[in-house]
Amino acid sequence: MDDTMLKDGLELQIRPLATRSSPLAAAVRLQQAAATGGAAPPLDILHLAELVPIVRTRFALSPAFTDDAILASLRMIAAHSDDRRRWTVAFNSNLGATLAHAGRDLNTALNTLLSLLPRPLS
Repeated sequence: MDDTMLKDGLELQIRPLATRSSPLAAAVRLQQAAATGGAAPPLDILHLAELVPIVRTRFALSPAFTDDAILASLRMIAAHSDDRRRWTVAFNSNLGATLAHAGRDLNTALNTLLSLLPRPLS
């Protein structure tokens, strides 16, 4: 259920976040269950799956860059606890390369991306 609104002369599309019942979250749970022999996926993976549409919209990513590719990059980045290491992994990820190829200010884009991710546990 997408909705469109006008703000400051710009048309904004509003979409609900992926939830535990969304197709993307369900696909992530199935993929994780297959990889772990049926165990439930960790909550952080579901949270990262919820970020996929936000990242896609925030950075105006092409549909050619798949949701699975975005999720894979987010998982690689979120796996690290050190902020500097996270930035480096983001820079070297497929998502970082896509942002750089789009001609974006990469430092700002990566810092914005890192601010969306859950804080490291350690």
